Amino acid sequence: TVPTQLGNLTGLGALHLFGNQLTGSLPTQLENLTALSRLKLAGNQFTGSIPAFLGKLTALIKLQLSGNQFTGTIPAELGNLTALTNLRMRNLTLTSCVPGALSRVAKNDIALLGLPDCRTPDTVLDMNQPTCTATALGEPRTATGATTVTDLAKDCDTLLAIRSKLDPTDQLNWAADRPLAGTAATDGWDGVTISGTPKRITALDLTRRGLTGVIPTQLGRWPDISDGPGAPGLSGLTSLKLGFNRLTGVIPTQIGRLTALTHLDLRRNLLEGALPTQLGDMTALTTLRLTANQLGGLIPTELGNPAAALTELDASWNRLTRVTEHLGNLAALRTLRLAGNDLGGSIPAELGNLSALREVTLANNPFTGCVPAALTATTTLRSDTASLRLATCPSP
Repeated sequence: TVPTQLGNLTGLGALHLFGNQLTGSLPTQLENLTALSRLKLAGNQFTGSIPAFLGKLTALIKLQLSGNQFTGTIPAELGNLTALTNLRMRNLTLTSCVPGALSRVAKNDIALLGLPDCRTPDTVLDMNQPTCTATALGEPRTATGATTVTDLAKDCDTLLAIRSKLDPTDQLNWAADRPLAGTAATDGWDGVTISGTPKRITALDLTRRGLTGVIPTQLGRWPDISDGPGAPGLSGLTSLKLGFNRLTGVIPTQIGRLTALTHLDLRRNLLEGALPTQLGDMTALTTLRLTANQLGGLIPTELGNPAAALTELDASWNRLTRVTEHLGNLAALRTLRLAGNDLGGSIPAELGNLSALREVTLANNPFTGCVPAALTATTTLRSDTASLRLATCPSP
């Protein structure tokens, strides 16, 4: 790891740590190195998110982060590095978008990340799009005695706003004047459930709808917010099912704002990139199904939030490379499926703390070491760990 004492060298002009197999996260004390003009961290095994404090090192002209295990998003604060002329970030598993200032650095390899700029049409919507009519809503757009539109109207407008991103081939019947809930003569909007008082869109089930777009960032904010964090989009959603389609791109970080979700099903698409750390903010989530995509990188530590209600985690048949020991914090977890990835290293002993576990699948991964005894098959636990051909770990 990088010693915190390096932060005391406030006059340091260059720090070259290239190719040393260093691990862990970068200490926050490095933010004190404001005279630094060259920071080379490539070719190590640093983990976690790229720290936002790097944006305080405004004297930097060269920043090299390639070939580490950083995950998550690129912090917007890096856009403050206006002196930067050389930026290397290849072979990082990152999500979301690239702050525009970084794409303009003279020598950069940002394009290799395959991420859009942060202010592309996917993040700033056309404000001339149609809005849902009273016919669609089954009620006026504004509440009695109020001047602002209702939450249901905002939910409905959000779906209209994201449709072209989610469904570019017009498989869905969503329309501004079609009744959301349907009538005796007209079907309602495909896959949409409305409930509660006041009314909200609470479930979206678009399983096997032939969708070929992307998961829009605006699921996590209303479409009249064009920049900044905004207000949550479909914040009343408790269930989101987009499985068995051909959706591409990444899982947007904004999905973490849907904190009422209890079920998230994205299985059997063509999704890639890293799992967003913001999944750990969704503490009401009980079911997370990501099976059979092309998701890669580390399983984020945030997914092991001790406050999480997760009972089923299925990320099997992807390209994930490392299991975090923090999954051992998921006290309610009954099903853990991680088979068919590229998971290497040892199986964290902390997974043996999952006392509620009833099924675990870890086969077809290049694990080394031994299998925690608590993960071997018993009369109450269905397990495929015997197929790993690893010894059982001795009792502590």
